[in-house]
Amino acid sequence: MQQQRLHIAVVEDELIIATNILRKLELLGYDAYPPCASFKEAVDLLNSEKPDAVLIDIRIKGQRDGIELAEYIRENHNVPIIFATANGDEATIRRAKNARPNAYVLKPFTKQDLHAAIEIAILNFEMMPKIEKPYSSRYLIVKVSHDLVKLACDDILYLRSEGNYVKIVMRSAKERSFRVTLSTLENQLDPAIFFRIGKSCIVNFDYVDELEFDQIKIDGEYLPTSKVYRSYDEMLEAFQKYS
Repeated sequence: MQQQRLHIAVVEDELIIATNILRKLELLGYDAYPPCASFKEAVDLLNSEKPDAVLIDIRIKGQRDGIELAEYIRENHNVPIIFATANGDEATIRRAKNARPNAYVLKPFTKQDLHAAIEIAILNFEMMPKIEKPYSSRYLIVKVSHDLVKLACDDILYLRSEGNYVKIVMRSAKERSFRVTLSTLENQLDPAIFFRIGKSCIVNFDYVDELEFDQIKIDGEYLPTSKVYRSYDEMLEAFQKYS
């Protein structure tokens, strides 16, 4: 049986270099998506496709560089990451290491260098402990038009749906409202800490002050609960755990 070809996403803003990389991938027996030149293009691709690995140039056009893209991917997608860059200085490498890529290749690289980086990245990724889940992220990522807003999960008191918007109430900042569904945000949150207590409300149980049978108190505000979403016993257990 013929082995299925791996699909590689390439994030590179220099067209000549991107074309050269695609040619190398084809010669190596990989399939490649059309190259992405920016953070946004890469995010759009990842939200619509499922590549087997992502090759990222650290310096890409736009306000967000390749390292920030890798951090976003690590928090929101389950895919191996390879950095490809001509910048081998110590500061760049240190930043790149903090983004936890699965492999790193310096430009200019040969076809063999590229092949080795991809295979090593996939192997390293497969050997990683499978303890990371989308909701284990320390941040909640909210898309606003063409931008992404990052909110620290441990700063969120609760989220409440209000019509077509979700209001996010935080400890250290003013509340924010976003045109998004509550369910979309819920998928990013740790269900062991963030409880949906009703159709329109999710709370961070780290900050629940009082728990009653039909309501909770958080930051001086009372919010109604519904056993349809979480039983009183479940909420009592969480309240005792995080108090």
